[in-house]
Amino acid sequence: IPGKPPYWSSAFLSIQYAIDSLFIEASTAKVTIPPELRLRRMPEATYNSNSIAVFLSISSYVWGLCVFVLVIHTAREIVSEKSTVKDFLSVMGLSAPVFYLSHLLYATVKCFIVFLIGAIPLTAHLGHVSASLFLVTIMLYGISAVVFAALISSLFKTPNSVLKVVIVLWVILVAARFRAPRVDQILFCTLYSLNPNAALFYALNTFADYMNRGRELSWSNCFEDGTFHFTAGAALIMLLVDIIWMSMATLLFDFMFSDSDFTFFKLPFGNKYLSGSSTRLEQNDGNNETDEGLLKTRAGISVQRLIKIWSSTGERAVDGMSLEAYVGQVTVLLGQNGAGKSTTFSVICGITAPTAGKVFICDLDVQKHRSESRKRIGLCPQANALFNKLTVDEHLWLIHGLKGASGSYKAEAQQLLDQLKLDEKSNELAMNLSGGQKRKLSVSMAVIGHSSVVLLDEPTAGMDPGARRDVEALLETIKVDRTVLLTTHYMDEAELLGDRVAIMASGRVYCCGTPQFLKKRFGTGYVMTVVAAEKASAQDVAETLTRTAARYIPGAERGKVHGKQFEIILPKEQQESFPQLFEYLEKSKDSLKITSFGLSLNTLEQVFLKVAENTDPNDMIDFVDASISRSEELIQAQRAVRQTGYSLMFAQLRAIFAKRFLYCVRNWSQLIGQVLIPLGILILIGYLSGIQKQLNGDKERVFSVATFGPSRIPVKVEQRSPIVSAYIDVVSKEPKSQVYELGPDDNLTTWVEHLPKQLPAAGFGAVFAKNAVEVLFNSRAYHSLPTSLNAYDNARLKSETDASDGRIRTQLLAYSSNISTGSGPSRVVSQGVVDALLGPFLVLALALVTSPFVIFLVEERVSKFAHQQSLTGISPVLFWLSSFLFDFLFYAIICACFLAVFIICGWMQGYLGFVILLFALYFWSCVPFIYAVSFMFSSPSKANVLLILWQLVAAFAAMMFIFIFVLGEILQPTISEIIRSLLLCLLPSFALGNAVMTVGTVSAEKSPPSVLWEWNMLGKNLTFMLIFGCFSSLLFLMFQFKIVRYRWFQLWDLRYGRRNYGRVANDDEDRAVSEERMSVQQSGDDLALEVK
Repeated sequence: IPGKPPYWSSAFLSIQYAIDSLFIEASTAKVTIPPELRLRRMPEATYNSNSIAVFLSISSYVWGLCVFVLVIHTAREIVSEKSTVKDFLSVMGLSAPVFYLSHLLYATVKCFIVFLIGAIPLTAHLGHVSASLFLVTIMLYGISAVVFAALISSLFKTPNSVLKVVIVLWVILVAARFRAPRVDQILFCTLYSLNPNAALFYALNTFADYMNRGRELSWSNCFEDGTFHFTAGAALIMLLVDIIWMSMATLLFDFMFSDSDFTFFKLPFGNKYLSGSSTRLEQNDGNNETDEGLLKTRAGISVQRLIKIWSSTGERAVDGMSLEAYVGQVTVLLGQNGAGKSTTFSVICGITAPTAGKVFICDLDVQKHRSESRKRIGLCPQANALFNKLTVDEHLWLIHGLKGASGSYKAEAQQLLDQLKLDEKSNELAMNLSGGQKRKLSVSMAVIGHSSVVLLDEPTAGMDPGARRDVEALLETIKVDRTVLLTTHYMDEAELLGDRVAIMASGRVYCCGTPQFLKKRFGTGYVMTVVAAEKASAQDVAETLTRTAARYIPGAERGKVHGKQFEIILPKEQQESFPQLFEYLEKSKDSLKITSFGLSLNTLEQVFLKVAENTDPNDMIDFVDASISRSEELIQAQRAVRQTGYSLMFAQLRAIFAKRFLYCVRNWSQLIGQVLIPLGILILIGYLSGIQKQLNGDKERVFSVATFGPSRIPVKVEQRSPIVSAYIDVVSKEPKSQVYELGPDDNLTTWVEHLPKQLPAAGFGAVFAKNAVEVLFNSRAYHSLPTSLNAYDNARLKSETDASDGRIRTQLLAYSSNISTGSGPSRVVSQGVVDALLGPFLVLALALVTSPFVIFLVEERVSKFAHQQSLTGISPVLFWLSSFLFDFLFYAIICACFLAVFIICGWMQGYLGFVILLFALYFWSCVPFIYAVSFMFSSPSKANVLLILWQLVAAFAAMMFIFIFVLGEILQPTISEIIRSLLLCLLPSFALGNAVMTVGTVSAEKSPPSVLWEWNMLGKNLTFMLIFGCFSSLLFLMFQFKIVRYRWFQLWDLRYGRRNYGRVANDDEDRAVSEERMSVQQSGDDLALEVK
């Protein structure tokens, strides 16, 4: 008998039957005694439950957990490449679909390997379910999970941001099956299956149902009964739909966010955003001074009145710039840091869109013909865009292929490697190259593939003079039929290579021409270099000689002083007076205390500085004033009395706290993932657990054959009477229903078992005996009871009044929620579900809080700032103690917010002391381990990912293992207890989640808090968390402090009788020193020196 809705226990059926009987008596004007009425549950077909079917019904969690790590890793890898090399590869010809497809194919292969290992053994036990259908469903789910990772990664630009979002969203999507619509709600199931985890859930549940009922499920009938419920075929189609819609959304978002200057405000306004710049654009021609007499060929690059305003800040990075670079020439773009050179390169390459103006590459508009123009570009970015695990030769092969270049790759690659002296490194991994060799490789990648336009952004930065000469020789060779545009901070390089030199300042090109033209137009004159005598003061000699030179040449000025050498600048207008000065200097060397002097034309560096100074002299004055002010502050600080003792310790502690606080505040995206998302998870659970379902008072439920829907209706006739024909006539009015008339000798149970195992099911019916009538109802159908009774009462009315159109219509007005459930308002998420979810979701929340602690530690160590701090004299003990205290305060504030949610939601009232203890022990067990692990990584995001996997995925896997194998009694109790203890010891997050669920269970049972101290309750969890914290602390101390390692190895050697103290080395020592140490240790006495 169904308990919900409580038609039986609430006396609703008795009232319905009484009202119907009174209506029939009023209609016939006579009192009749109806036959005895009985209610009987419809027999059900055999339903065999087996362990494989049970596992399938819950395995959507298992598959979601199996792919969880892959989803996280795929999203991180895509975002990592987006933030480093994607823009470079797109310039070289890689399209966005190919970029994402490459990652998806690689991730899909890994997913298939994992899934096949788990799925193939199951196919042998699926019985009546097609193995190929099952495998295809699982594989499609794996593909959809990988595409989901790509979709989320298209929205973010940093690995840490995407990491937190992927973890939270995937856990929510996997757990969303708790609110999955019923399979008969086809439209809602279809919408719900836009979540691939929901589609998999429906498919696996259908597989399990067919196995339990012993029905065949294959490709031919996977859509069977699709008009009645959500089928396995429909779930399969929805997985395909999920893959398609997420793929399209990925490409759409990538297109929207591919511009580094994208903002949502630009979408609706378009060109209106640029209208404010049009007036200024007309006023600004760009070039102020241009060498018109320079021989011009075809322009490979043409920049026309380019303006770039960053939407986020409103800053004008480029302000009306115009520039042309010609085929067969090397054009050098000079400018101070922040002048707009890199922004100009980004616009030329099509990485970011201009606010106004146009850029042409080989007469192609970059914005209108981006793909075609990029085929002609070779780019060497300012930062090396290399893959650590690819060799030099493989890099060149990759770029050659992306450009789709014709001709022999081998010959061109070998020629480039020979010219840059990288031929011996062709099979060397990029990660093993020196900094200069990496720059050479980047230049080679820009040149290979016969690029018509070569863009080099500081190509020789970090190179030694010999390597610079190799690159300069290469550029002289390739410029014959190409356009070369490069930036550099080496003025001698610009003067040597540049056929044309453009000087840029404040977003504009102020002058452009040959080096000779610029020197003549902007030069300060000639430079006389003088060397002072050995025992003379260079400053005094320079002052004396400057006054002497001014007597012969008006306008002479002193230049730079370098040791014994100094410069005097001579105006070029006074060239006729130079011989008199030189004659005097030759005669007076001894009296002037000089040894030699020489004359040269002014350098390009002087031209550059003069142009920069003339662009905005006020900025230079402000800069000088600020520098003088800072210098005075530093001098005053050095005169102050240095702090010592406790005052110094507290000052250092305060400084470290301030540094950590500023880091947290200014990394607000990390703060969101570390604070707001964990709080939001708990608040969401609390909100759902507090929402109550209320029936709508205006909604009515009509009970009739027509509103019940299609059904198979058995009518067993043991004694025929007029009411039998009337009943058959009433129930036949639903055209899609099928009426089966059974004879006296037919067995109803046998008939049900031989029904076709497909919808519609047997919903209701009747058995007409000699002196009684049995009304049949289906216990699995919500409203079968009142509908079946209504059909019988309508048959009574028809048989006694002979009214062909007369019928009784029973309606229920839900004026009280008691009618719906019988127990008052119900919660959207029951307390049992809350208790089951609270442990895992609390583990998720605390993992998001604690794992990012490693990011700051790794960043500080990799950037060498930790080493810089140690040079200030700060104690390592104080440094780590302050870090521990700051993290503890941060953690304590978050846990206080968690406890506030517990109190507001009424969770575990009277047991919150145990929750606080669990929070404290979790911090003790995890944070020292995080500190120790920070020494093993050079990538902050990778360290964060692996720590989250350790805290979260491993804990979830352990919970799933315990649920399936231990609670399912698949393993022996002794083995189960050993495995459980081992998991508790190795995974503090699993111990925490298990303990929280235990506290929730005890709280629900209203047991005394003292029972939680028992060993099998919380005693084991607390003990193992404490032990793991001690182990983590020892591990951290061994990594950080050499003395701890030394003492530990001493104890180890005493235990085993060995002496291995020599293996304790300085982690910070140079690699060459370390190799020399090992060489000496391994040489024995061969290099011993005996002193007598």
